[in-house]
Amino acid sequence: MITRDNINEIYRKYKNTPESIDELDLATLFDETAIHHDIMIDPEDNTITFGSIDPKSPFHTLPLDRINAILGFEEWVAVVMHSSILFLNRKNSKVVIDIKPVHQSFGDRISRMFRSPIAC
Repeated sequence: MITRDNINEIYRKYKNTPESIDELDLATLFDETAIHHDIMIDPEDNTITFGSIDPKSPFHTLPLDRINAILGFEEWVAVVMHSSILFLNRKNSKVVIDIKPVHQSFGDRISRMFRSPIAC
């Protein structure tokens, strides 16, 4: 089972893209996962398309150079990007997307406090 702590660790460990897309573990996507998610790679555009995701979604087609890592888990395959993780189920076409929460710095919070209208 993938927990919030696991997800936070993935974001920490894979915060940068690899030097080359050849370093991505694309083979992990093409076990039984590809069958359920209709995964296609376009070598001309260097993009990956997930047929199991609505074509209107920004996650339907992704540039390969925006992917930080591809990780295999028991039941899921994670496609890690800077601010989101796409979890593809290995046994069916279920997709779960995690969006990294935005954490404001102390300075940002102070600045926002002074910009907010004060109720009288």
